[in-house]
Parts: sequence; C-alpha cells; structure tokens
Amino acid sequence: MNSDQTSKLGTPGTLDTHVLLVEHDADIAWEIVDFLGRRGISCRTCATAAQASAAFAERRPDVVVLNAAVSAGNSVVFCLTQATTFPDVHWLLLDASERLARLRHRALGDRVCIVHRPVSLRFVHDFVLAMGAIRRPAVARG
Repeated sequence: MNSDQTSKLGTPGTLDTHVLLVEHDADIAWEIVDFLGRRGISCRTCATAAQASAAFAERRPDVVVLNAAVSAGNSVVFCLTQATTFPDVHWLLLDASERLARLRHRALGDRVCIVHRPVSLRFVHDFVLAMGAIRRPAVARG
C-alpha cells in the first residue's frame, strides 16, 4: 500500500475504530493494514511524521501505531506533541528504546504503550480493539 492512503478492507457494519499507522517500510505497513483491515478496522498510513501531522489534522484517530524509528521527521516529537494536545488518543510505539520508556512515564502516562520489534500482528490488533473500546464505551441498549 502506498503511503498516505486509507484502507478499510472489512465488511459492512464493522468496527468504528480508526488507526493512523506511521511506518516508513511499505511492506510492513501493508502487512499491518491488511491484517487490521480484514478485521474491519479502518487504517490510514503515512510514511513520515509530516504526513502523519497532516492526516491527524484531517481526521483524529482513535489509535496511532508509530514506528519510533521513522527516518523522515522526528516521530518522538510528533508523538509528544499530538499526545499532549489530544489526550483521548492512544499510542502504540514500535521499536522504542529504554530512554523512550522512561520518557513515556514522565510525559504521557498510560496512554502510550511501547513495545520492541518484532511485535505480532495479533498484539497490534488486540491493542487497537482495547483502546478503541476505551475511547467509545458501549451504550446501554434498552
């Protein structure tokens, strides 16, 4: 999938969770988008922090999956800025260092999950589902 595209490969009536994926490796981005899309989760991909900032302005995501090693732009500054501005968005940082883990606790609290690569697609999926449910609790039906 090309960068800065939106994909929803799921079936009608699927989840209302939107993911912003920031990943500069097109093959990895495609795997994640394909896996989530087949499970009804809407994803928009960006290859740089600048593209992600523009995408964030167009549609605020429920969850951001961010490769902390994105080469073009500073992904950590992007995360800190957006996470501070939009406290209801949850973050999954991939391939992060111990230094980032310490920074997360001081600056962002529990809204950011930092995992080291490789990470399973199932973990990404489960994280997105859990965070989407937190953002939009179920409405009681009567």
